[in-house]
Amino acid sequence: MARLQFLLGGFAETRGDLAAAKQRFLAAYQIDPTQATTLAALARLSVAQNDSENARKYYRTLLLQSFDEKSWG
Repeated sequence: MARLQFLLGGFAETRGDLAAAKQRFLAAYQIDPTQATTLAALARLSVAQNDSENARKYYRTLLLQSFDEKSWG
């Protein structure tokens, strides 16, 4: 479900509907808060909306993630 919400958020972002994109990305984040692509998307949207506090929070969470090199290349 998190991946589906992320994809829907990406479609909304592509259309320029940042409010809907953020809503979908937040839904994906609530389902799976460890998904790096969702964290990066939320941080990117927060920067675009001049929400530095949330951008900092999402980037910090992203930096604290540990990634398996085999699965991420």
